[in-house]
Amino acid sequence: MKKYLLIPAALMLLASCSNDTDIKIESSITKEAPVPIRLGSSMQVITRSNSQTIQTGDPSTSTPGYLTNGKKAGVYIYYAGEQESKTMGTGTYGYKNLEYTVNGSAGAMDYPTGNQPYCPESKSQNIDIYVYSPFISGTAELNTLTAVSFNTQQDQTSEDNYIASDFVWGKKAGVTNTDAASTINVPLDHKCSKININIAGGTGVALSSLVGASITLDDVNHAGSIDLTTGTVTEATTPSTAELTFTTATAATGTFASDNTKNCYTASAVIIPQTITAKDLTITLAGGTTTYKYSLTKTFVAGTAYTFDITVNAA
Repeated sequence: MKKYLLIPAALMLLASCSNDTDIKIESSITKEAPVPIRLGSSMQVITRSNSQTIQTGDPSTSTPGYLTNGKKAGVYIYYAGEQESKTMGTGTYGYKNLEYTVNGSAGAMDYPTGNQPYCPESKSQNIDIYVYSPFISGTAELNTLTAVSFNTQQDQTSEDNYIASDFVWGKKAGVTNTDAASTINVPLDHKCSKININIAGGTGVALSSLVGASITLDDVNHAGSIDLTTGTVTEATTPSTAELTFTTATAATGTFASDNTKNCYTASAVIIPQTITAKDLTITLAGGTTTYKYSLTKTFVAGTAYTFDITVNAA
């Protein structure tokens, strides 16, 4: 019986009010239930290492690549056009440097435990989502997005160190509650430069002698920063220069880009975009007793791979 008695009571209350602002039921009518934000990621630009199977895509076939399973990504979510948390109504909205984990081989990302992000309650309020990887703790946990520092690894002979250097970034602008009804895919671009070194045997040097050769490049700057609002990467004002060691070549992985009849070993690394002038690229054969040097000069641009075909000749 209470159910039927309350209805006319509510109607009588509404009829007796001369000023609608006296009735505090507005929020329960116009606000939406929180909409969870689910994220995925994909990449199209190749700067990946020898096998081209991890963190890469094939632009010629529009096949996307994905972040490596188990790796971490940082996520910022703010009101559209904003770069920090903002107050609207009675609450504050914004998510700062959430630590996501890649789950599976198709780029899906799991939000941090206990910190599921949601769209704003207001249907008219769009949001911008920024994603980067690998995840950075500490300095990235700032409200400002315009100067987040990161570093590449000096020793990239391991797969983990290579991926830790392969900095990627993406932005999805103007996301709505409707967009959040399904997984939001944030396209990512590689923000470093890739160097491929192909080495082949020449006069007095057999191809087989190059197995396991170590390749280094002098005075590479490993420090930079990124503006997460635009994806622009710059070298650090105080460079962190050190020798770069490439992925060790252990098998004949292909042929020269300039001559596809010439078998070679390939080593790869990624660096902060920069200009390198007359620096020694040193090839040291297994055993460490024989070395060859090549003077390298090049301006390296973000998201671009550069291949150098080097024929190793005996002195």
